[in-house]
Amino acid sequence: SIIGFGGAFTDAVGINLRSLSEDTQRNLLASYFARNGIEYNLARVPIASTDFSAREYSYADTANDFEMKKFALAEEDYKYK
Repeated sequence: SIIGFGGAFTDAVGINLRSLSEDTQRNLLASYFARNGIEYNLARVPIASTDFSAREYSYADTANDFEMKKFALAEEDYKYK
């Protein structure tokens, strides 16, 4: 069964959304999620980079780092997701 419809909050979405004025950001999000919009009710946030990212990155690129001492979120996670 279908539980809803939505989209993804990728780096590209965050970069483009942040380039808009606050009023335009609210209007754009409402056009997707509000009752008078297309009524998306689901959204996903991808882990690490995607094909829509500004660059390719991962959170743990160090081989054999099983304790994940080098694990780190990327700047894109803090700014755009």
